[in-house]
Amino acid sequence: MLTATFRGRPLNGKIERVPSGYTGIIMKEQRRPFTEEEERTVMVTHTFDKFHYWNLDKKPSADDRFSQMLDWVELSKTLFDPRSHVLSMPKEIKAPWKPVSVKTTSIIKH
Repeated sequence: MLTATFRGRPLNGKIERVPSGYTGIIMKEQRRPFTEEEERTVMVTHTFDKFHYWNLDKKPSADDRFSQMLDWVELSKTLFDPRSHVLSMPKEIKAPWKPVSVKTTSIIKH
């Protein structure tokens, strides 16, 4: 476990690996659009295969939404792989957590 402080508040962190078959990317916007309708252009500046994530005032655990998101990535590979041994698929699968939005860092499938 990693520990740090930010403005006097304790942070507890963990190093996570990007799920296999995926690559983490950092993107930079080339030019800010003038309107919301205008397309945005971004460029990949870096890639990564592991990263740190931090909690404020609590230790990282499997109950963290971020950890659950990584678990969902692995689970979805099995559920939606046509070669998997799953006999039947539910019509709808709802994750028990809200999606996390990350603006400049993403994990993409190869």
